[in-house]
Amino acid sequence: MINNINDLIKVSKDFSIPEGEFERKEKGRQEFVTKFPLEKLSELTVDDYCQGTTKNSFCYWLEFKDILFGIGGGNASKFGIYKSKEDGNYYEMSGPNKTILSGGVLEERFAFLK
Repeated sequence: MINNINDLIKVSKDFSIPEGEFERKEKGRQEFVTKFPLEKLSELTVDDYCQGTTKNSFCYWLEFKDILFGIGGGNASKFGIYKSKEDGNYYEMSGPNKTILSGGVLEERFAFLK
């Protein structure tokens, strides 16, 4: 178990990335950048962005595609806005703080995210 910086340094000396792993993930990152170029992000619609809409959404790619520096794990609220598969509503937050977003409020929050 790693309990402090000295343990981390000791363990890191034996760490290695499997052959070809970095290249494979970098290829995935390049696919992401091609699909979602920085200059086009301002044109994303809320459905293009939100996880819970399709497997081609911006957030889905970050969560589930095998890309270098993806941000999988936890729940979809980390993306700010997500669409529930259960009821089709858009939400922000999670648990007891979960709030439905619709209409102008949804568009306002999404514009702020972008």
